[in-house]
Amino acid sequence: MAFDLDSFGELIDNGGGSYTFRSADPDVIDVDFQIINPNDDVNFTGTVTFNGGVVFGSVYITPILTGNVDNYIIPDFKNYTTIVWRSDSDVDVKGIDATGLTGGNAWIFQNGNTNGKKFKFKMAQNSSLLNNRFAGKNDLTIEQDEFWWFKRNASTNRFIGQAKV
Repeated sequence: MAFDLDSFGELIDNGGGSYTFRSADPDVIDVDFQIINPNDDVNFTGTVTFNGGVVFGSVYITPILTGNVDNYIIPDFKNYTTIVWRSDSDVDVKGIDATGLTGGNAWIFQNGNTNGKKFKFKMAQNSSLLNNRFAGKNDLTIEQDEFWWFKRNASTNRFIGQAKV
């Protein structure tokens, strides 16, 4: 079963929790990934493989967040490639601590909630430290069970949502 993601590309359900994202851009490689069960409350140490040789080898599952976060610290952030966000309410994420990160880092962000609560990644929030901010025209909302691919822009030192996968 494939889902049309407009100009971004398509998401193909391979079965068994395995998916492929096929970009509409012919210069972007296909992305194979797995859905992580956020209720396990355990950080994943398996692999998520991108066709072409890029491997996402570690997943961080946040503790249950109870309110909005600013300059949010993900321990050893640079060592994770997939972040599963969880909360008991809708949460605004205004910034993520970027200590130790360099341009070119990329992550899959998943809303791992089972309660319908959303995560909104707020753009250019002055309350967040400059290097911890998100850049873009509009805030990005991730609904339950949705994924976004984010990267760290080397020239602006900002987090940028690249595509909904």
